[in-house]
Amino acid sequence: MTLVSANSDGRIEFDFVVGEQHMNGYGTLHGGVIASLIDLVGSTAVIAKSDTFYGTSVDVSVTYVSSTREGSTVRLVGVCHKAGKSLAFMTVTASVGTTLIAKGSVTQFNQGSI
Repeated sequence: MTLVSANSDGRIEFDFVVGEQHMNGYGTLHGGVIASLIDLVGSTAVIAKSDTFYGTSVDVSVTYVSSTREGSTVRLVGVCHKAGKSLAFMTVTASVGTTLIAKGSVTQFNQGSI
C-alpha cells in the first residue's frame, strides 16, 4: 500500500495493488481484504487529523458495490469527520479508476495518547 496524500484536516489517500494473495475463490478481491483496508484507512485518517487520538475501532460498516481483479490499483480515500474526546467518525471509499467498489464507515473509541 502506498501513501498518496495526507493532510491535517483528516483526509488521506492510499493506493493498493491487488495481488493473488488478496483474491477469493471467484477471482475477485476478497471482501475481508476490503473491510480490513477500510478499517486501516479510517484509522489513519483520524491520526492525520489528531495527534492525541489513540483509538480502537468499535464499529466498521462496509457496503460492497462492485468487484475488481488481480493487478488492479484500488484508490482508498479516508476522511475523518470528527475526532472528539471519546469517539472519532470516519468514512472511506475504495475505487478503481472511476468505479466505486466499496464504501464504509469507521467509528473509533479514544483510548488516549500513546
